[in-house]
Amino acid sequence: MNQGIYNNTQILQPQTINLMQTEQINLFGNAFGGYSFDGWGLGWPIYLNNFIGHGGACPGYLTQIAFKTATNSTYGIIFSLNRGASLVEDDYLVNEFLPLMNKLLFEEAATLAAI
Repeated sequence: MNQGIYNNTQILQPQTINLMQTEQINLFGNAFGGYSFDGWGLGWPIYLNNFIGHGGACPGYLTQIAFKTATNSTYGIIFSLNRGASLVEDDYLVNEFLPLMNKLLFEEAATLAAI
């Protein structure tokens, strides 16, 4: 977001960001974590419906950052969650909770932007 500008300082050039978030590998038809892939950028999974995100986890912790572009606006979400102690809980967080929360929050952001 902000095309690489942070605190009035250009950290990354806009063309670098575009390259990072442009499909480099086609993954259309594959799915992971409750999302359907369109492709893979440079470090960024690209999903269907103008959704770009990346997540990670370590014992006890799960995080995800996601961006969605819609109607000349970009919305961002960052999740930081404590993880459960079982793979069943992780499966629920990754495959159901995060996709549902992203969908709801992106829909709400689009509604608020239209007001």
